[in-house]
Amino acid sequence: MRLELDPENPRLDRTLSQSEILVHFAEDPKFRKLAADIASSGLNPLESRLVVPVKGKSLLYRVMEGNRRVAAVKLLFEPELAGQERYVTIFKRLSAESKIPLPSTIPCVLLDNDEEAFHWMRVRHGGEQGGTGIQPWGPQEVERFNRRIGKRGQNSLAHALLEYAKTKKIVDETVAAAVPITSLTRLVNDKTVRAELGMRVDDEALATQLKVGNLNRVIKNVLTALASGATKVDQIYSQESRTKYIRQVLRDEGISEDRFGRSSIRLDAGAAAASLGSISSNRTLQRTKRRSIDRKTLVPRDFQLAIPHPRANAIYHELKALPVNDFTNAAAVLTRVFLEVSVEHLLNREKLKFHAFNDSP
Repeated sequence: MRLELDPENPRLDRTLSQSEILVHFAEDPKFRKLAADIASSGLNPLESRLVVPVKGKSLLYRVMEGNRRVAAVKLLFEPELAGQERYVTIFKRLSAESKIPLPSTIPCVLLDNDEEAFHWMRVRHGGEQGGTGIQPWGPQEVERFNRRIGKRGQNSLAHALLEYAKTKKIVDETVAAAVPITSLTRLVNDKTVRAELGMRVDDEALATQLKVGNLNRVIKNVLTALASGATKVDQIYSQESRTKYIRQVLRDEGISEDRFGRSSIRLDAGAAAASLGSISSNRTLQRTKRRSIDRKTLVPRDFQLAIPHPRANAIYHELKALPVNDFTNAAAVLTRVFLEVSVEHLLNREKLKFHAFNDSP
């Protein structure tokens, strides 16, 4: 049984011969990536190659579905058919470096005629078709899968926030499904927004020091507005606009400076609302690099700390950027202001009274 590629494959902009089809595919970077995957993992067991008999030719069958994969296997066995020398070299390397036996046979589904194949080709390539076709994963489905395999994706923090909101019934499934995940990602991936909400990334999960009541109100406000379209992309497009937006949300919800609790809340589906301990024992983010003792700034640039107080957080970041030797006085003043703001915030939060010492005899 021999296979020939479909010269009328919709992927081709014109009718080509068998050798021309192979050269055409070999020039495509995505096709070469497919060939590399086949060389390392084999043919995808989730997909079938559909073939039909070629009229008037015994034991010859035309590939109606799966042309790229069949072509990739052929080029892995016969790299010299790839056309230009650089592509020949690539396929020779892929074949030589394959860690599994290359598929010497290709499982196929034999259909009677083209019309029978056309139905399944439409199902495969024609979009969702109201449920008949393949329904691709959206961003939320991709994130759930990434979490399942222990991989953190770009939208993982936003997804964790959504899962927390659904678990705690802050919003229902309908609202959660309508939230544009990329817009939510813009917010939760913004360090300034996280500082306003007392959030940090702890062991690749999102945690916050907002009091539970404050937290849930903010989440409901943000998710509902995103889902309904009330919050537009341009309102959260830049860092400045995102900061303005989240501060307005806090004002709308009547949440003041005294919005942080004594313990942290971890925002993921498995540990929703679980306390991480008192503030005094909270861990800062792990450093990925050793701090250098020969640094030029007061706060090492690779040191990471989540500071919920907006002004203290802003000063902290300035101290990470300000060269001490060049701006000694400015660094000293900033350090003093940082300490004063921090102490004042602590006194107000804990409702402590400050008694001045009298140094006079």
